[in-house]
Amino acid sequence: THQLLRFTPFFHLAILDEADAYPYRENRMLTGALANALLPGGKLIYMTATPDEEWRRKAVRGEIGLSRLVLRHHGHPLPVPVLCKHPLPPAEAENWLPPPEVLSFLRQAGEKNRQVLLFFPTVRLTEKAGRALKNAGLLPAVDFIHSRDEHKDRKLQAFDCGRLQVLATTTLLERGLTFPRLDVIVLYADREEIFTTETLVQIAGRVGRSSAAPFGEVIFIGEQISRPMEKARLWIAGMNKEAEKLGFLKQGTSHGN
Repeated sequence: THQLLRFTPFFHLAILDEADAYPYRENRMLTGALANALLPGGKLIYMTATPDEEWRRKAVRGEIGLSRLVLRHHGHPLPVPVLCKHPLPPAEAENWLPPPEVLSFLRQAGEKNRQVLLFFPTVRLTEKAGRALKNAGLLPAVDFIHSRDEHKDRKLQAFDCGRLQVLATTTLLERGLTFPRLDVIVLYADREEIFTTETLVQIAGRVGRSSAAPFGEVIFIGEQISRPMEKARLWIAGMNKEAEKLGFLKQGTSHGN
């Protein structure tokens, strides 16, 4: 989007993908540059899976148009998150120990030849959890990743190639990537300052993207069931219900509740 700063009014049409993502989100300089690059009467299209509340209110009021794509190209429903209220180790604990239920899920995923992204709210917790999972010695090919990790490109490539089975991560991997045969767990999902409704929807959207493996599990685990966790689940289930109502879902698939 920074290339927009090079243009005076020139374009009849501009399409901005991931419009709610960094660096465009809440950046007045880039917002102005995009507006300035359009000719008078030019059209602007924002593309995003998670329009924020302001955009949704404007759409309801008719101030902006809204086109909804309620289904993926493969015709299967979006995986609906499962919400779990469960005690978790203190995030600040030095000797962080993974809950037995999480270890069990990871082992079962490995037996099914599936990969798992484990999302955590902070860099420090991601590192502790990643090391704890590696040291447990119960799982093959475990690592962690975050934005300040100098080896993040190598680790991401290893996960993409299937050399890693489990990758602990921050919200660094919440959008823009596709991995086949993927399941997702969000731990401390009730940390609302990090895991907003939009962020949780984006994270859930990592699962089931491939036509070869359109299904998968999404689990949000928190010590409480937060309002964003509930809203994210309803959001995704609502998209599936709309697709079913329109007759778009492939026969034999279910939409979740």
